[in-house]
Amino acid sequence: MTLPVEDYKENIETVFDMSIEEFLAKAADNTDIKFCLADPSTGEWSDMGENYTANAPGYWMNTSGEAVSWGTDGYAAYIEYYSSDEACGVGYNDGLAVGTTGKMNVGWVDMNDTSKYFRFVINYTVE
Repeated sequence: MTLPVEDYKENIETVFDMSIEEFLAKAADNTDIKFCLADPSTGEWSDMGENYTANAPGYWMNTSGEAVSWGTDGYAAYIEYYSSDEACGVGYNDGLAVGTTGKMNVGWVDMNDTSKYFRFVINYTVE
């Protein structure tokens, strides 16, 4: 599954107070605006881009939405930001049983003003 960032242009421009082009450039740099992981239960940021576990910037997660490494017990799904495609790729461990459910809570945070952020809250079921 692919999530094109352009589809969220209005929200992103409003939140970050910049054009989508400026946002995409900063997201590609992954310094001032970083791809981060939040706790699905609380919404609090749990990783500010220091510990990517998938292709950076990106995360493998267990079904609870906690960062884990690929191949470890409980690894379930991933989301990675592909700046060259200006989109997020979302996928899952093909060994998961049909009916498995999980959560993801990831997005971009302005590292100069962490009150500015945009995130995806994803609940999934393997079919």
